[in-house]
Amino acid sequence: SRRPILEDDQAALFEGPEPGTVAYFFKDAYTFVDDAGAQHTVTIPGKGVLNNRISSAILRGMNAQGIGTHFLDTANMREQVLLEANGFPFRIVIRNVLVGQRARDLGMGNGEWPIPLMTPVLDFCTHDLEPKFLGSDAVLSLGWVDEDDLDAMRVQSVRANDYLSGLFHGVGLQLYDVALTFGRAPNEFGDREMLLITNQVTPESCTLHD
Repeated sequence: SRRPILEDDQAALFEGPEPGTVAYFFKDAYTFVDDAGAQHTVTIPGKGVLNNRISSAILRGMNAQGIGTHFLDTANMREQVLLEANGFPFRIVIRNVLVGQRARDLGMGNGEWPIPLMTPVLDFCTHDLEPKFLGSDAVLSLGWVDEDDLDAMRVQSVRANDYLSGLFHGVGLQLYDVALTFGRAPNEFGDREMLLITNQVTPESCTLHD
């Protein structure tokens, strides 16, 4: 049997069919933090299959719109073939609405009532299950990215948010926020690196409201 390169509760990563690719396997586990701050993992049968279908459709659509992602193809019911990328150690959360902990952090009520924003806000955060706010100055000062990377990620984040907002609006859902990760991968000629979105876009990476 195959041995994963990386594995956690949510997914497993294997060598891909071609050099420079990986196979991403979706699991049925769901991990969450309760109100007391305790972490729990439960199994939801069929979740991995559904998330694969959703993410494949979304990432394929983003690629078609010129919003570069690591997605190459759907391999089977639970797997995708992705470009192998070197990811940055942070995520960007694009917020259209303030709600929950972020609203409480800013002193905007108890976080239960959504506060619409005039324009999307981009929060640079850690990869933790309960992400900690970093800010763009921190990711620059730590040497994780340069100004050109930062500008490109901002543009791609806003474009992705516009695409996803319209997509979900078409099925009667409002996108409150979406978390994106980025990384670099060689282009098809191997002479330069591309900046790509490198996470799965599923209901777990978004906050949606009907």
